[in-house]
Amino acid sequence: MDTIFIKELEIFSKIGVYEEEKKHAQPLIVDIDIYTCLRQASQTDNLSDAIDYTQLIRHIECVCQAKHRQLLESLAQDILDTLFEDNRIQAIRISITKPKAVKETRCLGISMHRERQK
Repeated sequence: MDTIFIKELEIFSKIGVYEEEKKHAQPLIVDIDIYTCLRQASQTDNLSDAIDYTQLIRHIECVCQAKHRQLLESLAQDILDTLFEDNRIQAIRISITKPKAVKETRCLGISMHRERQK
């Protein structure tokens, strides 16, 4: 299995359970690994045979900006569901970090790994 990865994608999203978090979009850092077969794209050198990185980022941004969510877990699952609409994707690992969410920490976050349901 081959991997497409996006590291440290900074996105702003309205996320959180506290009133202050609901008022303003906050920075999130998204890391994602997409598990797929890259053989055809590597042989043809044709974008139509590849998963377009720019489109992946646009999908992630759209999900993050679509609505307020209370939990990172919910946001991550919505991103996973959207990306799995591409049947070429076999598995995804996603991490979402919320910098300075708790003043005593530099960051906190979640990580999820999902495989395509058969």
